Amino acid sequence: MAKQPTSKVTPGARDNLYQRGGRWYVRFMVDGRLVRRSGGRTKAEAQIILARLREDAERGKLGLPKKNRRTFGQWAPEYLEWAKRFKRSWKRDEQSLGFLLPVFKDLRLQDITKERVEAYQRDRLRDTKRTRKNEEVRPGRRGKQPPTPTIKGSTINREVACLRKALAYAVERGEIEVNPLTGVRMLPESPARQPILDPDDERKLLEACSPDWFRQMVRLAIASGLREGELVALRWRDFDFGEGEVVVRDSKSGESRRVPVHAELMDEFKKLRQHPEALVFPGRKGKPKSALTVVKAFVRARTKIDRPDMRFHDLRHIAGSRLLAAGANLPEVADWLGHRTLIMAKRYAHTNRSRLRALVNSVPITKQEDESSEAVGEGEK
Repeated sequence: MAKQPTSKVTPGARDNLYQRGGRWYVRFMVDGRLVRRSGGRTKAEAQIILARLREDAERGKLGLPKKNRRTFGQWAPEYLEWAKRFKRSWKRDEQSLGFLLPVFKDLRLQDITKERVEAYQRDRLRDTKRTRKNEEVRPGRRGKQPPTPTIKGSTINREVACLRKALAYAVERGEIEVNPLTGVRMLPESPARQPILDPDDERKLLEACSPDWFRQMVRLAIASGLREGELVALRWRDFDFGEGEVVVRDSKSGESRRVPVHAELMDEFKKLRQHPEALVFPGRKGKPKSALTVVKAFVRARTKIDRPDMRFHDLRHIAGSRLLAAGANLPEVADWLGHRTLIMAKRYAHTNRSRLRALVNSVPITKQEDESSEAVGEGEK
C-alpha cells in the first residue's frame, strides 16, 4: 500500500495563539502556507485544537481551505437527502430548514459561527409570528388577524440542533474542518408537560371514544405505552399471546422490542384476532389508518369530556407514569417504552405525595428518651 504523503509543519514566530474579540485563534505554517483556525473561547481549548491540527498536518490529513466552498443554501438540499435516508425525524429537519435558510443560505459553511447562531437565537426569540421571510400572515375569520403565538425556546433549540447536525455532516464529507457549533449553548426550555388521567377521567374518556376500534386503540395505548405510529402499524402476528407481549418491529429508535401488556387486555384482543398479516387497526383498503384519522377521533373524545389539554401522545406518558408508580425502576420503564437512555424516562417520574408520605413514615427513626423531652421543656421555661 502506498504511503500517504505528509505535510511539513514549519514552526516559527507566526506559529502561535492569539485572541481577538473574546475568542482565541491558532495559526501555523504548513508547506510554506499560513493556516489560521478558530481556537474556541479559552486558551486551553485553543492549545488542544492547535495540537490536533499539527497532528493532522503531519499525517497529511489537514485539508487546507478550498476556494469557492459551498454556501449553506447549496449544502442544505444534500443534507436533507441524507436525513431522509437515515433520520426518522427528517420532516422536522425540513421544517427547521425553512427558518434557517433565509438567515444562513448565503453564508459559506465555514462562516457560520457561534456568534451568528447566538444572534439567530436572539432574533427568533423576538420574532413572534412564526413566519418565514417575506411570508404574509393570512387573516382569520371575519378578516381578523389570528393570534401570533410566541416562539418557545424548545422550537429554536430544534432548529439549532438541525443546523449543528447539518454542519456535522459537512465535516464528515470534508466540506469543513471542524463543526463550529460543537458545544453551542441551547436556550432554556419550559418544564415538560405532566398530563394526568385519573381512573374516573379514564372511564369517561373510554366511553367518549368511538368507533369501537378507536376505543380499543386507546385502551392498548394506556396499557402498553405504544406510540401512535406503532399502534397503527400493528399486525396480528405482532401479538405473542403465549408470552403476553406485543412485538414492536419498527420503533422510533430503529430497533424492535417486546412490550408486556396486561393479561386481561391480552385476553380481550385474543378473542378479536384475525389473519396474522392483517392490521389490528386497518384503514381504507386494508392500509394503516392515517395519523389525521386518529387525531380527529381523539379530539372528538376529549371534547366530550372537556379535556382540551389532552393529546394522544399523553397516553404514552400516563402509561409510563403508572408503571413507575407501581414500583418499576427507571431502567425498566425506559426499556418498556423503548427509550435508549434514562433521560426521557425521567419525565414520567411524577411524585405521588401520598405514596411519598407513606414511604417516609415507613423509615424507622430513633425515638427520643422521656428525660430528654423533659429537659427540652425545662429549658424553654
